[in-house]
Parts: sequence; structure tokens; C-alpha cells
Amino acid sequence: MRNVLPIPALCLVLMLSSQALAADIDWSKVDTAIGKTATVQGDVHRYGIPRSDLQVTLDGVTIKPALALGGWVAFEPVKDGSMLMGDIVLMENEVSPVMSKLLASGIEITALHNHLMRATPPTFYMHIRGHGDPAKLATLVRQALAETKTPFEPPSTASPAKVDLDTNSWTKRLEPREGQMGACTSSPFLGKRR
Repeated sequence: MRNVLPIPALCLVLMLSSQALAADIDWSKVDTAIGKTATVQGDVHRYGIPRSDLQVTLDGVTIKPALALGGWVAFEPVKDGSMLMGDIVLMENEVSPVMSKLLASGIEITALHNHLMRATPPTFYMHIRGHGDPAKLATLVRQALAETKTPFEPPSTASPAKVDLDTNSWTKRLEPREGQMGACTSSPFLGKRR
């Protein structure tokens, strides 16, 4: 007769071993190596690397870093250190030097593609994967990103610029003219509005 752990007991053992692995890692060394502080979700330590240095437009619309220029790397504790995964944002001329450094250091490139077709200038997204000591992996990623203009300093704490909108002017522009039906005056979903 075989001894088999019931599923709940097996899950508990795996969860406790994962917590023990996370406790063995000095995450402050990883923070220092990458130059940022992690957002922690369970055992995963995630570092945002937005490309706030880029001025990208798509069909005349400015793309904000939080929308589609937000790269990241994340570490999860595993038996022999940590597993690294990430998605870093690169300009076309940065792809080869970053890829060369990452591959030479043992970090794998799992994908290279474009999220924003027709963007000016073109941006590329490199997915990466690695395994080992998290502080060493963070150092290798940071060294590869030194080939770019990726900012690692915290965003400015200056107050945002004041936006002055003439809402009366916009209201008049949006009101329906005689003979036209306004978008908000009638709708099959909203019913009649006055």
C-alpha cells in the first residue's frame, strides 16, 4: 500500500515551503541591484520599469507610460533561488545591445514583439526569463538596461501642471444644433432625456 498525502495536506506543504524560500532571500539586495523597490504580491516581487523617457505617439495620440510603455521584471522564490520573468520596453536601436547582454549573461529571451503597430517611434517588447540568485539576476538586468535610456530614478514629485479648461465653451460645442439629434438627448439604452 502506498502512502499518499491528501490534496489539502500537499497544498499546505507546498505553500509553507514557498514561504520558507521567500524568507531565505534578502530582498533589500534585490531592490538595491535593480535600483527600485518592489511591489510584493504573495511571494512575487515585481519591479515596474516604465519608459517615461520616451515620447511615443500612435495616430497622433500621445502614449503614456502607464498605458503601453510600462516594462517590468518579477522574481518568485523557487528551490534554487528565484525565477525571473519580465517584459521590457525597448526602442528599435536598443534591441540588439540589450539582447546580446542578456543572452551572454544566461538570461533567456522568450519573445520579442510589438504591441503598438504604427507607433512613432517604433517600440518593442522583450520578454525575458531567468533562474538563479535574485540579486545577481537583478544586477544582470540592470546592466543590460544600461544600454538604454530607461530611467531608474523615482518620478518627479513636482506638482502636476494646472489644466485650465473652458468647460462652457466645450458644453456649447457639444450641444446639438437645430435639426441635429444630440448623443445624450435620446438613446435606446438611456431613454429620452431633456
